[in-house]
Amino acid sequence: MKDTVDPRLVKQIEQARDDEEVEAVVVLDRSSAVVAAADDERGVAGPVLDRVVKAAQQEPSRVRFLPKLGAVYLKGRPELVRQLLGEAEVSSATAMDDDFYVEE
Repeated sequence: MKDTVDPRLVKQIEQARDDEEVEAVVVLDRSSAVVAAADDERGVAGPVLDRVVKAAQQEPSRVRFLPKLGAVYLKGRPELVRQLLGEAEVSSATAMDDDFYVEE
């Protein structure tokens, strides 16, 4: 995996059983060529996730596209997340933990 992937996410993927899920926020390359290829409202992440879902033959249980940021939040099986992280368009990724939220 890329060195821009959060080590906590790598550990979660490695430790998760096949029937468990992993949550991640993945940031994609926003270069002009990649942005031009993203012709839908999901931004650059849409076509990349479509390709990964088809290859892995798995759907994420949750997904939220953040097109203005060139990012996607997803929750899915470890193999799906692992495959997404291996895509050339992925710039960085971080784990989503229970303690990620700021208390008020």
